[in-house]
Amino acid sequence: MKWFTAQASGDRTAKLSIDRAIGSDWAPDWIADFTGEKPAREFIEAVDALGELDRIDLEINSPGGDVASGVRIMNYLIDHQAEVHVKVTGMAASIATVIMLAGDTRTMGVGTSIMTHRASTLMIGFYNKKELEQHASGIAAIDDAIVSAYVARTGKSAEEVNALLDKGDHYMGADEAIEWGFATDKDAKLKAVASADPATYQMQIKMQGEIRSAQAEASAATAQLEIKNKAIEDLTAELEAFKNPTAATADEIIAKCEEAGLESMAVAMAKEKLPMATVESRLKMAAEVKDIAKASGIDEAVMLKNLSNPTQMIRDAIAEAKALGDQDLDHHHQPGPGNQKQPDARKAYSQLNNHDA
Repeated sequence: MKWFTAQASGDRTAKLSIDRAIGSDWAPDWIADFTGEKPAREFIEAVDALGELDRIDLEINSPGGDVASGVRIMNYLIDHQAEVHVKVTGMAASIATVIMLAGDTRTMGVGTSIMTHRASTLMIGFYNKKELEQHASGIAAIDDAIVSAYVARTGKSAEEVNALLDKGDHYMGADEAIEWGFATDKDAKLKAVASADPATYQMQIKMQGEIRSAQAEASAATAQLEIKNKAIEDLTAELEAFKNPTAATADEIIAKCEEAGLESMAVAMAKEKLPMATVESRLKMAAEVKDIAKASGIDEAVMLKNLSNPTQMIRDAIAEAKALGDQDLDHHHQPGPGNQKQPDARKAYSQLNNHDA
C-alpha cells in the first residue's frame, strides 16, 4: 500500500489522502533517494493522471517524513489550478504541516492535532569537524526553508515561527492551530455549540441552573428531615426511659446515700429498686426534711421513715410536735431516738439479701 492515495471523485474533483509517513510505505525510502525526488514525483504523477481538476480534497494523517518531498508537494499544490481543501483527520506532524499549508482552506477534524519542530537528521559513521559543520549547515538550510513556508502561509513573522520551533515538539489542537494560522477552520461538529441559537443555549443554561437549585433545595430539605427524625428518635428514647426507667444498683444507691450522709435510707430504697433519678429526688427531699426537723426540734428519724409517703410523714410530724408540747396527752407519742448512731447500710442490705435468699 502506498503512503498516499489519489482518485477522481467526479465533476473535475479529486480526493487525495496521505495516511502514512511521507515518501514511505514501510520504511524511509528517501535513504536510497537522497534528492527526495522519487516520493514527490510519484505523488505529483498520480494527481496529474486524474486530468483537469477544479477541486482537490486532501485528507492528512501523517507523522511527517521526507522534508524535500514535503516542500515540493506543497509548492505543487499551491501552484495547481484547482482549489485545494485540506482536512486533518488524525495528526499532521513535522513536514506534514508544510503540505497542510498548501490548502486554500485547512480544516481541523474533531480531536485532531498538529505538531511542529525543527528538522532532524540521521548520521551513522565517523565524521570530522568540517563534515559535521557542513551537515549542520545543511540542516539549518532545511530549517530556513520550513520557516519560510510557515511565514508565507500562516502570516506569522520569522521571529515568531523560530520561537515556536525552538520549543521542540509542540502539539496544537484546533483552536491553537487556527490562532497560529496553520488551520483556517475546524470541523462543523466542533462549532456546533458556538453556532447554536443563543436563546436556546441560554435557556439550557437557565434550566440547568434551576435543576441544580432544585437539587440543592431537595438536599437541604432531606438534611432537615434527617435532623428532625433524629430529634424525634432522641425524644422517643427519652420518653421511653422516663416511662421505663432503669433501676439503680444497690451499690449505686448506697454510695449516693453515703455521699448525702443519709446511709439509713439506703436499704429501703435499694429494696424498692428505684431508678437513680428517684433516689436523688428522695435524698434531696430528705435533706430538706432534716433542715425542717432541726428547725422545729422534731426528731428527723420520725419524719424520714415515711419519706415516700408525704401524708403519713406530715401526720407523724404533727404527732411528734404534739407529744413534745404535752407529755401528759393520752395519745402521747414517744419522741424518736434522736441523734443515734446511723446503721451500716451496706451490712444491713447484705443481711437483707441473705435473709431473702
